Amino acid sequence: MKIISWNIRGARKKTANDYLWSLVRRFNVEVILLLETHLVEEEAENYLKWRKRVWDGEAVYSNGRSGGMILLWKKDAIKGKVVFKDSQSINCIFEKDCGKCFLFTGIYASTNIKMRGCLCKRFSELQVPEIPWLITGDMNCITKAEENKGRRAFVENTSLADFRNLVDGMGLFEADHKGPHFTWSNKRVGGEKVLARLDRTYYNAAWLDWDLNIMVEHMNMVDSSHRPVMIKMCKWYQKQKTKNKERIYV
Repeated sequence: MKIISWNIRGARKKTANDYLWSLVRRFNVEVILLLETHLVEEEAENYLKWRKRVWDGEAVYSNGRSGGMILLWKKDAIKGKVVFKDSQSINCIFEKDCGKCFLFTGIYASTNIKMRGCLCKRFSELQVPEIPWLITGDMNCITKAEENKGRRAFVENTSLADFRNLVDGMGLFEADHKGPHFTWSNKRVGGEKVLARLDRTYYNAAWLDWDLNIMVEHMNMVDSSHRPVMIKMCKWYQKQKTKNKERIYV
C-alpha cells in the first residue's frame, strides 16, 4: 500500500496537480493527503466531486486562502470512514480488502503556539483503538538542530516540548526516510536560504502485529515549498535458499 502526503500550498495549481497525479499513476497510490489546499467550501467540494468516480474523500475547508485539507482514498482498493476532523487534523479508519483496519491521522499543525498546544492536548486525550495507527503530515516544527539549515536558529519552546511529550507518551515511532533530508525550503538562495524537516510520519507498536515495514521517501520539490512524502507499507519475507529479505507491498 502506498500513501502520498503533501503540503501542496494550493490545490488549484496545474503544475502541482500534474506532478501529484503522475506520482499517483506511477506508484499506484491508494491514499492521498493534501495540506494547505487553500480551497474554501465550494472549491473543496468541487475538487472531491470531480474525482468521485474513482476516489472517495473528505475535506477540511480553508479559512479564506489559509489552511485546508483534502483526504482521498481509492474506492476499489480501500474503504474509509472519517471519524473526526478539525482545522489541524483529519482522522479516518481505513479497511483493506483483507479485513484489517488501521487509523490514519493527517496533520497540518498550526504555527500558532496556542493552537499547536490545543492539538497536542486533544491527541493526548484521544482514546485510540488498539489497532495500527499512522500519523503523517506537516508538523510545522523541528525537534533538533540538525533538522534546520540556514539563518534561523533552533529554539526550544513549550510547544516543541509538548510535541515531544506527546510522541513519547503515546508510544509512537518515527518512520525512517530516504531521499533528501529536508522537506521544506523558503525558496531563497545564498545566505537567505533556509531548509527544514517539517514533514514527518509516525506509527504505533500495533503495526508490528501486521509484520509491516513502513518506509518513507521524500520526493522531488515541485511547485510548492514542501516535498511530497511517499509512504510505503510492505511485508518482509525470507527466501529459504538465499535468506535475502525482499519487500512485498500490501
